[in-house]
Amino acid sequence: MHARVKPLGTDILIKVLNPEEQESKTSGGLYIPEEANPFAGKLYKAEVLKVGGDVDKICSGDIILCKYQTGIEVDYDVIIMKEEEVIGRF
Repeated sequence: MHARVKPLGTDILIKVLNPEEQESKTSGGLYIPEEANPFAGKLYKAEVLKVGGDVDKICSGDIILCKYQTGIEVDYDVIIMKEEEVIGRF
């Protein structure tokens, strides 16, 4: 589904690297409440897939650092978020 999504303005489309390490569901299928999630408030790496027309500092293919649970999930490991929510770039 994310292949058809075109970010607008300052939005970027990212793919989370190693999403299984940040999953909020146990291997048995139980969901972990956000307050008990060990990844809440932590950071993760992601690859930028596409950028909106008004994005200045980030390009497709960049590896970025993001705060856990920023943006809106488009697909299993694909998120659309604002450029301002990016913490850093590698």
